[in-house]
Amino acid sequence: MMLLRYKTQLDQFTNAYDEIARLKNLVAEKVKVISILEKERSSLNKVHRQYQKEYKGQESLEAEHAERMRRLNEELRISKAKVAKYKEIHSELESQLSRAEEKVRRDS
Repeated sequence: MMLLRYKTQLDQFTNAYDEIARLKNLVAEKVKVISILEKERSSLNKVHRQYQKEYKGQESLEAEHAERMRRLNEELRISKAKVAKYKEIHSELESQLSRAEEKVRRDS
């Protein structure tokens, strides 16, 4: 009877020890998985930071380009206005020249 009780206790301890070993292995596996996931997350964060840096750089380039285009369009508008004014002045001068030529012909 005593021997049976000891054998039962030994079996219980063995089963408990096996369960503890199984749980220990399971925890070790989960720790490995968590470690791998943390490394992957770290890598993804690194890639995301690089993307953000490049995106901000792209935004900056686009803003510079937009500003450059705005300045060029303003210069173009001013140049067109100057050309129109010069054409007007040229027409006026040609008109004055032809009137002066006509007057010289009449006076001669």
